[in-house]
Amino acid sequence: MNLLRTSLKIASIATLSLAFSSVAQANNIFAQVNAFSSCFDKIGQALGCYTLDCGHWYVGGNIGVAHLHDRANPFSDDSVDENGPGGSVVGGYQINSIIGAEIGYTGYTNSREYAGSTLIAKTEHYAVHLAATARYPLFDGWSALGKLGVAYSYAQKMAIATGSAASSSTGNLYWGLGLDYSVTPTIDFIAQFAEARGNRSTGSSDLWSLGVVWALV
Repeated sequence: MNLLRTSLKIASIATLSLAFSSVAQANNIFAQVNAFSSCFDKIGQALGCYTLDCGHWYVGGNIGVAHLHDRANPFSDDSVDENGPGGSVVGGYQINSIIGAEIGYTGYTNSREYAGSTLIAKTEHYAVHLAATARYPLFDGWSALGKLGVAYSYAQKMAIATGSAASSSTGNLYWGLGLDYSVTPTIDFIAQFAEARGNRSTGSSDLWSLGVVWALV
């Protein structure tokens, strides 16, 4: 009987200890969630001073310099690593002043390949991306901008001599970094770098650009 009572006491103490430990862990988790939520709220308040802090749709456009990395045509000495004009159009939904999601189309300059001084092939490039976006306040209306998602990259290469064409496409990583300046709560200027990763057939495409985004409210 004494052994049974002792065993019950030990089991009760162990159960209480486990319960207190679970409560302590839960409180710690709640504290971390509250700290993160408080930090998120502070970022939102800072951004909300000069931009919309409510859900809204937006559209925008960018123009700039494209940098193409394309696989060279057979018998070509050219690395197909060149710059040219490029631009993009985007549309998306801003959940609040911090995070959002967008879809966009980017057109790049045609890449060209030479054998000596003779043009032997040129390639058209474009990409369509779907990405999450995030902003972080810096100072006086300026904020850091980041984008991360996926892109569908397409390239069509045409041989100049024969006129024959071959195309390739792939889905891969899309990412971007930039600066956002809020001119008004509904108009932002954007300066950014964005890359649509490709493969050996499509190449990868970069765009250094300046643009404008309008909130649709």
